[in-house]
Amino acid sequence: QISLLTANLILLSVQKQVQITNKTISNLVLALNNDDKQTKIISSKCIYILSKYASLENDALSQMKDFLNDQVYDVSVYILTAYSYGLVKLAELSEPIDTMHMNNLSSLFLTQSLKLGVMNFADEINVNILEIYKFEAEKQEFEDKNVFVLFDSILSLNENYSTKILEILQIYTKRYTIPASTIQALEYALGFPERFENAILIFHNVIRNGQPVTNKILQILADILYMSINARRRYNSFKLLEKARQNQDLPESIFYKIELAKAGFVLSRSTNKKSIITFMQDQTNNGMQLPIDTVNALENETDNEDALQVLYNISKNKQIIQYDLLNKLIEHFNPNSDQFILIGIFENVAKNNQTLSAELLNKLEMALNRKQIEDKVLLIFVYLAQKGEKLCNNIIQKILNKILLEKDIMLKQELLSALGSLIETHYTDIKRFQRQTEEILVNGINSDNINLQKICIHVLRILARFVKVNSSVFDAVITIGTGLSCDRTIKEEIYSLFTFMEQNNSELTSKYKAKIQLANLDYRSNSELLNKLKAYANHEDGLLEQNYNQLKNIIDQDFQLQEKALEILHLLKSKNKMTDDLIESIVLLYESTNSKEIKNSCSKLLEDANRSGKNLNDRAAEIFNEKLKNDKADKIEQAFSQSNLYKELNTRFQLNDAQIKELLTVLKIKGNHLNIQNIKELVQMSISSNPLYYNSQAFVFLIEQVLLTNTCNEITLPCYCRIIKERKYQNVAEVLEKLVQTQNETSLLSLLIESIYHSLKDCHLSESCITLLENNLDHDDRLIRSFSFKGLRMIPSKKEYTKSQRFQDWCDFTIENLSNAGVHIEKVKTYLDVLEVIVSLEFIDLDVFKKNDKEKWTRELIISSLFEHFK
Repeated sequence: QISLLTANLILLSVQKQVQITNKTISNLVLALNNDDKQTKIISSKCIYILSKYASLENDALSQMKDFLNDQVYDVSVYILTAYSYGLVKLAELSEPIDTMHMNNLSSLFLTQSLKLGVMNFADEINVNILEIYKFEAEKQEFEDKNVFVLFDSILSLNENYSTKILEILQIYTKRYTIPASTIQALEYALGFPERFENAILIFHNVIRNGQPVTNKILQILADILYMSINARRRYNSFKLLEKARQNQDLPESIFYKIELAKAGFVLSRSTNKKSIITFMQDQTNNGMQLPIDTVNALENETDNEDALQVLYNISKNKQIIQYDLLNKLIEHFNPNSDQFILIGIFENVAKNNQTLSAELLNKLEMALNRKQIEDKVLLIFVYLAQKGEKLCNNIIQKILNKILLEKDIMLKQELLSALGSLIETHYTDIKRFQRQTEEILVNGINSDNINLQKICIHVLRILARFVKVNSSVFDAVITIGTGLSCDRTIKEEIYSLFTFMEQNNSELTSKYKAKIQLANLDYRSNSELLNKLKAYANHEDGLLEQNYNQLKNIIDQDFQLQEKALEILHLLKSKNKMTDDLIESIVLLYESTNSKEIKNSCSKLLEDANRSGKNLNDRAAEIFNEKLKNDKADKIEQAFSQSNLYKELNTRFQLNDAQIKELLTVLKIKGNHLNIQNIKELVQMSISSNPLYYNSQAFVFLIEQVLLTNTCNEITLPCYCRIIKERKYQNVAEVLEKLVQTQNETSLLSLLIESIYHSLKDCHLSESCITLLENNLDHDDRLIRSFSFKGLRMIPSKKEYTKSQRFQDWCDFTIENLSNAGVHIEKVKTYLDVLEVIVSLEFIDLDVFKKNDKEKWTRELIISSLFEHFK
């Protein structure tokens, strides 16, 4: 055994990199079993330092494995690091490392720090492990599947060791396959430019090994095939894709890209070019582009119209035509012939922002003289104008004519989109074309197409920078921008236009500013909207239709702000411009509100609108006319308040102003009530004008006051009897008592008795009223007898009355008289019913009692009385 002292001496030697024997190394390994902790640590440190400059034998490494996880932390750290260095030196040899080391290696990779003091050994160990895998990658297949789990984790997490993993896999995949999960993890490396090439090379190997890859990898190879400037790389990608086709099913898009590339490679030597070019046509018609090599192959087929059609298709599909090929096509172009396909290619080239040569532009300008192809050629110059290229006056004029006359909306938009650039590029000469340009803009702004309108507003902004625009153009803009149906985005565009012009001190701005602002009011509440509208209410032009609609909506929906909205309308100078919908809302508000102030405001608005020339609908006109009548009535009422009749109502009959006004309005007294001379006429007119007079409390009060003063009872008592029947009386007991005491008119007795009878149903009347009924039980008038009997009969059912003895005596006397005449009426529950019929009839036939059963007495008595009456 090596002692602590010996271990320290060896440590001094290895620190100076002195070569020591294998025997000494074996003893150092054996010393790791020493019971002395310090001896173990010094021995392990010696092995660690030694492993960095000297090779360790396989036996020593095998023994060291037992101490990789030693309980003494320092020992485990030194031995793990020494073990990794030892395996690196072993891997550098030509022979593969024993599987007992390889199968355990991936588990030694550290994901956390491993420190002794300030030194972190984790990176040394990890670098060594990856270096071992790199050396072994070309010597043996990794049987430990956890190796690839480790690789996948490093690649997926973009750890610092990703580049090293790519180096390992690049070597390994030359001979061996890798798991699908690792192929998937390799895709992460493609996102880093510095790792892209290494990752692609690995995928090359994977495909050559017959393994399937993801669609993303296939697409990258297809992109290289299509776009790489390196011909060899393109060909290699083609071959790899061909191999991939054998390994797996390809997506349709990748498959056809390979086929198109193959078509290019075989076209020049094929004896059936037509079928190959037809295939290219079919694919490019479906939006496919062509690989560079296939386009190069077509360069030799420019005399073939089918090949030209393919070139037209790919240029339409946004593929750039290389300038060598483009120049060849220009050579073939004859401006004096109808070469529509070539013109189409040049049009697409211009759309794709490729530069057109001077030679081609000269030929195209010559072609404009031919009507058959003029429109197609002109579009090319339109695209050049969009890019801001200088054009001659002749071409500018042709473009303007084309825009003005074009009916197709989509084409017109494309043509108009060039107009702004055309103005900016030729601003020094634009006055020459101003009139026609303004005509184009007015037509576009007046169209109902939002896109056309937007483009024209944008062009107008540009034009206004260079010339003084005719006011008619701005009139058209304002008309559209302030219209009710104008799209919100168009309004914003127009507002932005005038804001821009205001910043540039345009003299036209002030003329249109208010209208534009009214069309684009920014508000967050109805209250804020009303405040903003109020600022414009006194303008001569008034508000816009949309503003009237805004006010309409507030009147319809926001009850709190109705009065404020009406106030703003009152401020308007041009009330004739109020919309019919707004007028209708004012009418509805007038009809639905209980507020006197709002009603007056609505009717005044309608009156002002009518005077300003606004045609009112029938309902609005009715309210307006009603207001005129009410105004007239108010004047009459004011005069009436000075009349003798008014004073009589107020003083003698004690009606207050409100009651008098109710009499004149609720009772619907028509005509000039200044002509009414006295109370009698007033009552008569009230009754004739309003059959429901009893519903007026003021009228009831007047009638009772008249009766209490014993004035014109012959008119008022019938009226009061009806009031009592309808139960609308106010002071019936006092009035009837007064009438009983003072009424001497026999003609009115019947009405008085009837009034007492109806009052007894609900009211407590005086004894005088009861006595009047008792006194008239034998009256000659059957109606007076009847109402007297029925009234007295009702009394026993009323607790507040004392039973009438006179009524009972009368009943007994009547039964006795009938009995003496041979008619026997028993005093059962219904005997009063019979008496009530007897007292109410004009003629009594006693034979009815003898000839009929008791149940038929009432009916037969009534029938016999009627027969006698009509004899």
